[in-house]
Amino acid sequence: MLERRQGITIVACSLLGGLGFLPGAAGSSDPLALLGWFVFCASAAGAMCGALRIPPFPYGIAVPATWTLFLVGADLASARDLPTPAWAACAVAGFFLVGSAVGSVLRADPWGVGGACLLATLALSGLALGAGFARAAPPWAKTHPRFARSLLDVSPLVFATECAGLDWVHAHPDAYVLSGVEWVKRRPWHGPLAGPALLVVGCALAQAAALRSRASAKREPPAPVPWPCASTSARSPRS
Repeated sequence: MLERRQGITIVACSLLGGLGFLPGAAGSSDPLALLGWFVFCASAAGAMCGALRIPPFPYGIAVPATWTLFLVGADLASARDLPTPAWAACAVAGFFLVGSAVGSVLRADPWGVGGACLLATLALSGLALGAGFARAAPPWAKTHPRFARSLLDVSPLVFATECAGLDWVHAHPDAYVLSGVEWVKRRPWHGPLAGPALLVVGCALAQAAALRSRASAKREPPAPVPWPCASTSARSPRS
C-alpha cells in the first residue's frame, strides 16, 4: 500500500508530462517538443520515485505509461507525425526506470537526486551541441570526430528522437551547424532495437534496486519504543 506522499509524487510526476503540451516550434501539441520534454523529465522523475521507495511495478511505471498516452494524443492531433512513437515511448520509460534505480540505490533526498539526474540529462543532451556555441571558432567536431560521435551516441535527446524515427540533428539546421555532424560519420540508433533494449535494461535495474532497497529496509533495526509517561502508565494495584 502506498503512503500519501508516494501517491502524490506519482500523480504530480504524471501530470508533469502535461506541461509538454505548451506550444513548441511546430505550434501546440507538437509531439517532437513533447518527446523532448519527456526525455528531460524522465530520469529525474524516476529518481524521485526511487528515492521515495515507490515500487517500480506496478506503481512507478504508471508515470511513463501516462506520458505515453500524452504522446499518442499529441501525435494524433498534430500535423507532424512521429514515424515510430512506440519505440520512443520505450526509450522514455527506460530512462525513467534507470532513474528509479539510481534513486532507489542512493536513497538520498528526492529533490537532490532528481535534480542531479536532471542536470546529467541536460549535460549529456547539450554536450553534443556545445562545440559550435563559440561561433567565432570552428566546431571541434572537425578535429575530434570520434569524440563528437560518442557525444551524439550518449545524448538522451538524440537517442529518443532517433528511436521515434527522426534524425533530430539533421532536421534542425542550427543543431546541424552547432554539432558539426558534417565531419562525423555515424549511423542513427535503430529504434525497434534500441528502444526496447533500453526498456528491458531499465526494468531489470529498477526491479533489482527495489528488491535491494526492500531487503536493506528489513535489516534495519526497529525504532526504539519510548517508555510510557507517568500520566498514561497503568496505575499500581496499591493505589
